[in-house]
Amino acid sequence: CLKTKPMIDFVNSTKDMFEVGWNPVLNWKPVIESDCGGNQERFLIEDPYTTMSKGNFNRVPLITGMNEYEFYYMGYYYLHNDTVRQYFNENFAKYTPIYFLYERE
Repeated sequence: CLKTKPMIDFVNSTKDMFEVGWNPVLNWKPVIESDCGGNQERFLIEDPYTTMSKGNFNRVPLITGMNEYEFYYMGYYYLHNDTVRQYFNENFAKYTPIYFLYERE
């Protein structure tokens, strides 16, 4: 059960998602906004892990979700691009463990 795993295990596994040169599961990550001067307001000024570790955040209810067809466009791209489809078919054994997080030798 994922609930029994420490958060740091998930954080440390993120780097493995980029092994193929791009992100196979569309991993969104935060972008820390630079101070550009001029007294501009910034939304994210430090790493969210740091902010949460310090307890410096508003504790509000969280709503999450997704829709039924959220990632269909990715499948369409792979299924309708002959070059990409052929490449993955020829390298199936190499990429399957990465995409599905299977144990590797």
